[in-house]
Amino acid sequence: MLEKIKPYFLYIGLFALVSCLIFYPEVQGKELSAHDLVSWHEASKEWKDYKDKGEGIYWTNRIFSGMPLHTIAGNESGNYIGYIFGTIKEMAPNNISNIFIVFICIFFSLVLLHVNKKIAFGVSLALGLNTWILGSLYAAHSTKILSLAFLVPVVAGHISYLRYKNLVALIFIILGLNLSVAYGHYQIVYYGVIINVLIALYFLYEAFIQKTVKNYAIRGCILLVIVIIAALPNLSQLLLVNDYNKETMRGGKTELIKPEANSTGKEGGLDINYAFSWSYSWSELINFLAPDAMGGSSNYKVKTKSSKLAQAMNTGEDKVTIPMYWGIQPFAEANYLGACIFFLFVFLLFYSRDKIKYLFLGLFLLSVFMGLGRSFIEFNQILFDYLPLYNKFRTPTMSLSILTITSILFIGYGLHSFFFKEIEKPRFLQSLKYTYGLILFFIVVGYISISNAGYTSPADNQFVGNNKEALNLLIEDRMSFFKKDLFRALLILSIAGGLLYFYVKESISKKTTISLISILIFLDLFTIHLRYHENDVFQKAKNVEELIPNEAYNQYLEQDKTHFRIFNTTSQSVFSSNTDGYRFSNVGGYSPAKLYRYQDLIDVHLSKGNFPVLNMLNTKYIIVDNQGQKIPQQNPDACGNAWFIKEVKFAKNANEEIDSIGTFNPKNSVWIDQRFKNETNYGINTDPNASISLSKYHPDNMEYSSSSTTGGFVVFSEIWYKGNEDWNLYINGKPQKLVRVNYLLRGAYIPAGNNKIEMKFKVTKLERYKMIGACFSLLIVILSVGIIYFEKRKSTK
Repeated sequence: MLEKIKPYFLYIGLFALVSCLIFYPEVQGKELSAHDLVSWHEASKEWKDYKDKGEGIYWTNRIFSGMPLHTIAGNESGNYIGYIFGTIKEMAPNNISNIFIVFICIFFSLVLLHVNKKIAFGVSLALGLNTWILGSLYAAHSTKILSLAFLVPVVAGHISYLRYKNLVALIFIILGLNLSVAYGHYQIVYYGVIINVLIALYFLYEAFIQKTVKNYAIRGCILLVIVIIAALPNLSQLLLVNDYNKETMRGGKTELIKPEANSTGKEGGLDINYAFSWSYSWSELINFLAPDAMGGSSNYKVKTKSSKLAQAMNTGEDKVTIPMYWGIQPFAEANYLGACIFFLFVFLLFYSRDKIKYLFLGLFLLSVFMGLGRSFIEFNQILFDYLPLYNKFRTPTMSLSILTITSILFIGYGLHSFFFKEIEKPRFLQSLKYTYGLILFFIVVGYISISNAGYTSPADNQFVGNNKEALNLLIEDRMSFFKKDLFRALLILSIAGGLLYFYVKESISKKTTISLISILIFLDLFTIHLRYHENDVFQKAKNVEELIPNEAYNQYLEQDKTHFRIFNTTSQSVFSSNTDGYRFSNVGGYSPAKLYRYQDLIDVHLSKGNFPVLNMLNTKYIIVDNQGQKIPQQNPDACGNAWFIKEVKFAKNANEEIDSIGTFNPKNSVWIDQRFKNETNYGINTDPNASISLSKYHPDNMEYSSSSTTGGFVVFSEIWYKGNEDWNLYINGKPQKLVRVNYLLRGAYIPAGNNKIEMKFKVTKLERYKMIGACFSLLIVILSVGIIYFEKRKSTK
C-alpha cells in the first residue's frame, strides 16, 4: 500500500510548500483582516457565545433586528463526514489549508483521468494560482472556493466512470459532492449541476452513436443513486435553507407594489437588475490574457514609479491605491485565466482528435455567455426566466468558475495525450498556426474594443472629480498598463508555443518540456498574484475578533443589561456592516440573504430613518454625530420588548400596512393584515396598570411576565418568521396563537391575570433530518470501503 502512494508524497509536499509561499503571513501567525471574514465573526458572535457555553442556538438578534442563523452559522447538518473533515482542516492555518485542498482536488482528479503525475502537478498549479480563486480567498470567501474545489473530483469522477467504467471514480463523486454541498455555497453547487448535466448529455450522445444506450442507462442509474446518497447527509441544511429562502430576498416574493421595494422579482427570486450587477462586458473578456485590460482592480496598489497619476499625487509612498478598474461592474478584480493556460486550451482544441473536446469547448462558451450577464441579455434573460432556480443567484461573473475548472481538466487530459502518444507533426504545425491566428485575432479585437471604450467610466468622477488633468493621467496609466500586459501575453504565448515546437523537433526532452511548461504556468500566475494581492490584509492578532473595531460609545452601552437595539446614523454602511451587531442587537447589519420583509422595511422606512418604525423595533439608542464624535443618544419613545396596545387596525393590503406604520404611534396602535382578522382575539386591554416585560432573554427562548385584570392584545418587538411553526408561543405552558403585525413583528392576545409567556424557536423536524444525515454518512463510509475492497480483490486476481 505504501509503495503505491509513495510516488505522490513529493507532489503533496510541493503543494504544501506553494500553499505556504502564497499565504506565508499565516505561517507567521497573522490573521486575514478581510471585510467578509471580520463581518462573519461579527454576525455570528451571539452563536459563538452560546457555543462556548456548550449550547447551540438557531436564531440571532444581532443583525436586522433578528433572523435565523441558517445561512450564517450553526451545526444544522447530520453530515459527520463534513464535520470530521472540517475538524481536521482546522488543524492547519485557514487559507494555507484552503489553497492546499484546491491543489489536491485538481491533482488527484487529473490522476483519476489517467493523466501523468508530472503533467497533473504543473496543470494543478494553474487552478490554485488562478486570480479569481486567490482573490476570493483574500476576500475570505472560503466556502465558495471549497465548494468549487470539491466539485472538481465530481466532474472528473463523472467522466472517468462513464468513459473508463472506473469504480474508484464513484468514491470521488460521492465524497466530492458530499463536501461541496456541505460547504454550502449553493451557487457554485448549482454550476456543478449544470456541468454534470451537460457531461451526462454528451455521453448519452456517445451511447446513441455507439449503440450502448442500455449500458449507459445502467451506469446512469448507479450515478443517480450515488448522487442522492452523497447529498442526503446534508438533508437538514438543504431543507432548512430551502425553507428559509422562501422568506428571503433571494427566493421570496414581496407583496408590495411600490417603487422603493425592488429587492425581489415579480415571481419571486432576485430582481434581474440587482442579480446582474456583476456582469462582464464583451471587452472585458480580453483579461483572460491581459489582466489589466479594464484596469485590473478597483483597489489597485500601483507602483508609484510605474504610474504617472501616482507620481502626480506625490504621496511619497512606493505604492498608491488607485481605482484603476473602469468596467461595468460596481467593483472588480481581474479574472486572469493565464496566457499559458489560454494558449494550451486553444492549441489542444485544434490538435486533439478526442471528440470530448467539444464538451469542454461547449462548457467554456456557456460559462462565458453566462458571465456576460446583462451584456448578453438576449441569452441570459431566457436563463433567468426559465432555468429553474437561476433567478435565486446574483453575480453572473461567478459562472466563469465553470471554465476555470473544466479548461484545466481538459488541458491536463489533452497534454497527456500530446506527450504520451505519437506526435502528428503536420497536424501539430497546422494546429499551432491556427492557435496563434485565433489568439492574435482575439487580441486585436480586444485591443480595438478596449481602445474605443475610451478607458473611462462614470465612476471616475468619484475619484478625480472635475480634475481633467488627473483624469487624463488616469487614462494614460490604464492605456499603458494594458499595452504592457499585451506584450507580456505575447511573450508568454511565444515561449509556450516555442517549448512545444522544440519538443516536437526533438530539441528538448519530454521531461524537460513538461517541467518548463509547469514553471511557465507558475511564474505567469504567481507574478500576477503578487500584483493584486497585498499581504497587508494580514495583521498580527491572536484571533480575528481582535480586528473588530471597538468604538468609544460601546463602553457606555455595555452598562445597559436590558435587551434593546441600536441604530447607527453615523455609518454610511449601516445596512452593509455587522460591526455594531458584534456587541449589541442591531437594526442594521449585512446579509446577502436577509428576510425580504425586512428589506422592504429598509427600502420604505429604515433607509429614511423613520422614527415610528425605529420605535416599534425597540431602538433604545441612536448613535449620532456630535461635533465629530460618535455618541449614543437614548430614544425615549422606544416601545420596549412588548406592550399592550389600545387600538387594532386592519390593512386592506401590504401597501396600506407598510405605509400606515410610517405615521402611527406604535405604543397605541397596531396594524394587521385583514387576512388575519379571525386568527385570534383582538380585545383591547383596559387596565391602566397592566404590564408586560421581558423576564429572561435567550435568542431561542424569550420569557415574559404579564399582569392585567382584563387581558388584551400585545405587540412584541421581535421579527416575524414562520410564526406558529418554528416560532411558537406558550402562555403558562399552553400553546397560543401568534399573529404577524406591523408588517413584520409578532403579536398575540394575552389573557387576564399574571402569566408566564414563552416564545420558543425550535426548527421543526431538524433532529429527524440530522439522524437521516448521520445514517447516510455511515452509508457513504461503508460504500467507499466496499469499493476499495472490491477493486483491491479484482487487482490481485
